Amino acid sequence: MNTFSSRLGKTVLNLLLAMLNATLILIAVCLFLELRVLQKIDGLTATFAQNLIQVEPLKDSVDGLTDQVANLQAELAAFREAPLELGAERSERLAAISAQVDTLNTRISGIRAQVGEVLQDPKMLVDYTIEKGVQELVTGAADLAGCVMPTSSEI
Repeated sequence: MNTFSSRLGKTVLNLLLAMLNATLILIAVCLFLELRVLQKIDGLTATFAQNLIQVEPLKDSVDGLTDQVANLQAELAAFREAPLELGAERSERLAAISAQVDTLNTRISGIRAQVGEVLQDPKMLVDYTIEKGVQELVTGAADLAGCVMPTSSEI
């Protein structure tokens, strides 16, 4: 009987040691995954900051282009109102240039609106960054586990 109880005690001790080892292994895996997530977040934060820095010069250049187009429009308006005799060909050319300037101005206004939305609502960029980070995290976790992501038709 004594040997049975000593073996039972030894078995319980071994089971406790095995659970402790498994717990320590799980903690190590969790710490590793946390490190990977933090590295991804740092990378996304750096990219986000870089994107904001790149948007500011774009805004400045769009502002400069807008001023140039406004000046060109003013010159064309002054040229139209000048009491000079213009030939039909020159008048047509002036109308074509005016149409091009209007088209350019419309495109610049659209770009300016998009840049303005990003600058006034950086939450849009933050949301995109978070979505991208979560997507990469899920993909990385699936790769680590050897899983295959389901397609939209399988869901």
